Amino acid sequence: YSTDQGKRWLPAKVSDNRQALINQISFAADGMEGMAVGHEGWILHTTDGGLSWQEVAFDEKNGEPLMGVARLPSGAWIAVGAFGRALRSDAQGKNWEPLALPASVEDKHMNRIVGSADGQRWLIVGERGLVLRSTDSGDTWAVIEPFYNGSFYNALALPNGGWLAYGMRGNVFHTTGGDAPWIASEMPVQASFYGHSLRPDGSIVLVG
Repeated sequence: YSTDQGKRWLPAKVSDNRQALINQISFAADGMEGMAVGHEGWILHTTDGGLSWQEVAFDEKNGEPLMGVARLPSGAWIAVGAFGRALRSDAQGKNWEPLALPASVEDKHMNRIVGSADGQRWLIVGERGLVLRSTDSGDTWAVIEPFYNGSFYNALALPNGGWLAYGMRGNVFHTTGGDAPWIASEMPVQASFYGHSLRPDGSIVLVG
């Protein structure tokens, strides 16, 4: 962690050092409570802004990788990962239960959970063109009819109510939201994209 805008970094305290890869860290709006998820079903919880972390789940034998985690407006945390694994906790990570998703998700890998600024609209994106949408703050989910057959690694809620989804080999798609079609963006490269930043002037930066 860093307390000086990234100039210096210090090791956070972690209750159990599992030597497993961590794939995402996500914080609640207060910036104090957060979850980290990774391989072997590893889940860590913090209440002090990331200075220290407590293990709340780990399964060395059967723990598939968890790739994404997010906090819903209700206060529940949800996590998704490989082979259709999806979990929900209503107890700050102390207990996790299966998250109900449509049967068509099957064993597809899910890579990221993304919410709109108001917390009402959500997407889960994954492999084989998987896009799940929620319009009720993450309580229920529906599969969007596939419009692409490759993997999505991340997504971005756009200020106008639309979405951007991107991933493998420079494939980027955008929609104005609702039931509007997803349209392929023109990209100058075929590199896979994994992260983004929405700048104050409205422009978007993709990295990969």
